[in-house]
Amino acid sequence: RKSARDAPHVLKACERACEAMRRSVPLMLRSGVKIALGTDNMHGYMARDIEYLVELGAGLPAALAAATATGAFALHRADIGGLSAGMRADFLLLPGNPMLDAAALGAPQEVYVEGRRRA
Repeated sequence: RKSARDAPHVLKACERACEAMRRSVPLMLRSGVKIALGTDNMHGYMARDIEYLVELGAGLPAALAAATATGAFALHRADIGGLSAGMRADFLLLPGNPMLDAAALGAPQEVYVEGRRRA
């Protein structure tokens, strides 16, 4: 499987995008802009995106909200982004508390989609 390392122009574009994020995200956070994380990333690893948002200045609760409730709000979806009656019930069972340690997100023990165990 090919990666960005196999296409230097793609790697350069990724580096430029990361640098733009390092400059703009802290400004956005200080200005009160709501940030939503989604699954349309290049690497498919949401836990790393949450950690990166924390590295750029968001608090851990805000970064988790960006991947859940704020993302749902941005999509105008009332059935996702939380866990309560009437919602899709997509959730992870984690080895620790992600509100205290974002690394717990990188090691899900079980995955549930629409209330059914998938992994």
